[in-house]
Amino acid sequence: MLALLGVVVDRVLQDEAVDRGDEEPDELVQAAMGLTLDHGQRATAYPQLLVAQAALGRAGLLLMLTVTGLTAVNTFNGGFVTMSRFMYAVAREGKLPRTFTYLNDRAVPAVPVLILGITSLVVAIASPSPAPGR
Repeated sequence: MLALLGVVVDRVLQDEAVDRGDEEPDELVQAAMGLTLDHGQRATAYPQLLVAQAALGRAGLLLMLTVTGLTAVNTFNGGFVTMSRFMYAVAREGKLPRTFTYLNDRAVPAVPVLILGITSLVVAIASPSPAPGR
């Protein structure tokens, strides 16, 4: 937790240094940034994994990878649920086809869920995989 706090402080202080027009952050910023990550690592898309690995080794890396994965899945699920209900509500207002208002036995808008599921599957399959080492 302390290491993650260090990254947050690092980002805030870096932003302040840039806002003031400083080329180099002051010593406090340098110390905060140096707690866990070197300059090249701070430019990564997944600093939380590197911080966890620096703090707890391989176990920290695996733990943070699991937490990040679960967060991504929950974010997707939340958006999926919200969008299906939104499509249902818009259809009830007459802006989408009436078939979007069909609710199954569990009060789930079945047509929007089916459409979103198929769309998500197509996007997942059609999305290019990142190149190894990126």
